[in-house]
Amino acid sequence: MPDLKEYLTKKGFVPLQIGDAELTELTCRIQLGAGRTKILDELRSVDDTFAPDYQVPGAPRLTGTALQMLRSHEQKVEETGKTFDLYDRLCAEEFDQIQSGLKGEFESQGGLQHYQNSRPLFFAIGIVDPPSLLNKIKFDFKFLDRVTVVGGGQPELRDVLLKAGTLIDQKFGVLAPALKLAIAETFKKAGAANVPVIGGWSPRGVVKGGRVTWLGPHFPGYAIDINAANNPNLTTKAPAIDAVLDSLHFDPQLRVAKGLLEWTFLEKHPDQAEAIADAMWKQLTAISVKLSKFVHDNLADYKKPASNDKPDFKDKRKLLDGLKAAFGGEAGLVALSKDGIIDLGAVLTSVLIVAGMRWGGEWQGMDVMHFELRNWKEKFTPPKCLVELQRQQARAASRATPQSKGP
Repeated sequence: MPDLKEYLTKKGFVPLQIGDAELTELTCRIQLGAGRTKILDELRSVDDTFAPDYQVPGAPRLTGTALQMLRSHEQKVEETGKTFDLYDRLCAEEFDQIQSGLKGEFESQGGLQHYQNSRPLFFAIGIVDPPSLLNKIKFDFKFLDRVTVVGGGQPELRDVLLKAGTLIDQKFGVLAPALKLAIAETFKKAGAANVPVIGGWSPRGVVKGGRVTWLGPHFPGYAIDINAANNPNLTTKAPAIDAVLDSLHFDPQLRVAKGLLEWTFLEKHPDQAEAIADAMWKQLTAISVKLSKFVHDNLADYKKPASNDKPDFKDKRKLLDGLKAAFGGEAGLVALSKDGIIDLGAVLTSVLIVAGMRWGGEWQGMDVMHFELRNWKEKFTPPKCLVELQRQQARAASRATPQSKGP
């Protein structure tokens, strides 16, 4: 499918009162999620420029140039509304083209409305035809020939997972089949009733501050999550975990909030991927062991009434209160004392990173379950109209900023 401006031409809609540059900006804003009411209200507020009092009872009737300008502006408002109507139609046509295997997930979240609300996330990174990308997603492929990737993913994701399996074969030789089986069995044990626990494609963006802020790698099909229950996203839990590590005088370089690796390090040093992967796994495992032991050693006393606390336990109770809130109550503390915050094996983590995945354990806040195709965003280029809009906004902000006066 074309982008919105091309779609208008395809449908034979040629605005008479909206110039080409203005139409480019309008269609760009619409595809970035600007609402109909907002844009039309902006246009209608300009009426005052032409004739502030023309609708006031008893005011003189408009004639000549003023009347012509007003009629042209009203037509512009109508053309803008028509542009929104055609955008709705474009979204509906695109949604109809999405493969049936994805439709169920969309329908569970609102169907066409969810697609239309999500489309600006695709457009913002340069995906102007989401169905063409989504329809490349492959389903029911397996990792290590045994474990289904629920939701599937892009062919590139499948290829990287196949490469990870090949790396195990190359590194372990005749022992590889047994090792693959052992890894697959850990997935089964982690899932309820042996349900596979690798999640792939999902029609969800990244939520920050209660709203979806960008596309993320799962929606286009470039990421997997492995056993979310035992490999949690620690972003909101970082303060509570790091407070415990501080109290134990644990290595100050290892903190969840800091992450384990500079964002672009592996891109600059791909030859070091295996050594870096092994080091990161050991670091996060060390954090997990330290945290688990702290909870295990203090959980029995924590369950007793606070009135029984010895003086040296009061600070520990505060730390455990923080962990309890972060991990979902006392059951979360019990699980933490037994399982820690990672159950990914060293071999699994290493081969995925070496094969070309970025691990969520690398970054600030640590999303332990998460692996995404490294450099997936570089496949796309933000639309030119967005770049120009950003330049205009930067210039406007610069003009609005008071200039400091010299002495």
